[in-house]
Amino acid sequence: MTHYEADQTVQGAFALIRAGRPLNAAQLFRKVIAHHPQHAHALNGLGTIALAAGELEEAAAQFARAAAADPANPGFQMNLGTALMKQRLFAEAEQSYRKALQLAPDDANARSNLAIVLAQLGRLDEAIASAHQAIAINPGMVGAHTNLASFLKQKGLYAEAVQAYKAGLDLAPNHSGLLSEYATYLGRAGRFEEALEAHQRAIRQAPSSSQVYMNLGFLLQGEVRMQEAIDAYRKATQLAPGDALAHLNLAVGLLMNGQWEEGLREYEWRLKYRDYYAATFVPNRWDGSDPAGKTLLIRCEQGIGDSFNFIRYAQPIAQRGAKVIVEAHAPSARLISSASGVAQVFVQGETPPPFDYEIPIASLSLIAQARPDRIFAPIPYLRTDADRVEAWAQRLKQYAAKLKVGIVWAGSEQNPRDASRSMKLADFAPLAGVEGIRLFALQKGVAAMQVFSAPSEMRIVDFAPFLNSFDDTAAALENLDLLISVDTSVAHLAGALGRPVWTLLERSPDWRWLLNRSDTPWYPTMKLFRQPRTGDWGAVIGEVEKELAEFKR
Repeated sequence: MTHYEADQTVQGAFALIRAGRPLNAAQLFRKVIAHHPQHAHALNGLGTIALAAGELEEAAAQFARAAAADPANPGFQMNLGTALMKQRLFAEAEQSYRKALQLAPDDANARSNLAIVLAQLGRLDEAIASAHQAIAINPGMVGAHTNLASFLKQKGLYAEAVQAYKAGLDLAPNHSGLLSEYATYLGRAGRFEEALEAHQRAIRQAPSSSQVYMNLGFLLQGEVRMQEAIDAYRKATQLAPGDALAHLNLAVGLLMNGQWEEGLREYEWRLKYRDYYAATFVPNRWDGSDPAGKTLLIRCEQGIGDSFNFIRYAQPIAQRGAKVIVEAHAPSARLISSASGVAQVFVQGETPPPFDYEIPIASLSLIAQARPDRIFAPIPYLRTDADRVEAWAQRLKQYAAKLKVGIVWAGSEQNPRDASRSMKLADFAPLAGVEGIRLFALQKGVAAMQVFSAPSEMRIVDFAPFLNSFDDTAAALENLDLLISVDTSVAHLAGALGRPVWTLLERSPDWRWLLNRSDTPWYPTMKLFRQPRTGDWGAVIGEVEKELAEFKR
């Protein structure tokens, strides 16, 4: 087969792909490769067929061969990047897209895809810049506008996200999904009535779209209009009965509203949600039957705060005659091992000891038939290390104050709710002015750096350098009079230890905190302070400031 004949055959094969006959096309591509092993377009054709069939590794291999055979062709690098991105090999995909852009700097698709990859790598500022570049090259690229909006949303820049969605809608005004997303972020930007009207328009355009109803539910939940949100989520599950995310959203709405019997059953759908960690490990799940004489493995499938919360259920399980072993996050392993009823702990990633049954830790509330008025709470159920507590007592002796108050102002930046649930250290400044109060920072992570730019009037002791594990945090809490914290793992730890803790909550908080109450059935020593309006931390701190004077007395 001559080169001319090979090229003609490849053109015919691509025509077969367009005609919906990929198997016939693959035969022609292989025929060409048999005579010309380095025929880049034939290799690219096999990669295209594999990609469409979901055979991602095969697709990446063929695209890589095509790119090696013709390194000056940006399209082959683009295709390779796409195959890698679909495998979630984001670092490798970034390199392919950058190579494509070296060859074709004005390729808007490459710029847009690079932005997606950078966002997945957590480099949001670079992702936003790349999306802007794609739009500058091709202002009519709807996907680039919507991607930009998504990145801005992840940064908590809701007003800017609204503008980006609006730009996309100007290009595609009848796109119901885009309209619904736009409405969602109108709500996040505080423009509720406009958002509600936009959602209603989206429903009129796509009355059978479960996603549109889910987005309406998000909006209503954010305004704590819970029964309306539940109705929207329930409609989504009716339209898409097998959609795990729709059921999970319904579960959260029901649980927030105190409807735990149905809510906890629906919450099990999280295990079927494709992005959920727990989906990988429930083959021999415990159903709550008699565990006497059996070894039960509890998997800490959520965050560390969730582990501190739900490990309370190890005790009644052990009392039924089971040996309880726990797979824990490394930073919390020793404290989890101190929980009543826990016989053994191993760290995530290690090989577990032999066991008979396993269960994800958040499913224990379902087994226990927990209700807002019926939660197993033998406080405290975690124990601190006595020597470590004494060491912290010595450290705190040098600080004289009527009231020693620990503060935590931010959760993990990896949490999707972080932008709404976390505060700034500067927000706590009014508390530093309360007579007889001394503030101690127990903040870890990136947010801990805010102590170096704290307002000059804030007298605060930074304990971050001494907090090497949650064991240190626990020992510090045992020596403080009070913890004031946003909704994060330290608040759960303080509650599990039975320490006085005030938890500061966003307007629409995690389901565990329910609604319209200042106490919580999970932790009798915890008091809740809620935003009266979305984003209004000033009102929360004002209420805390008044309460501190009373607490001091």
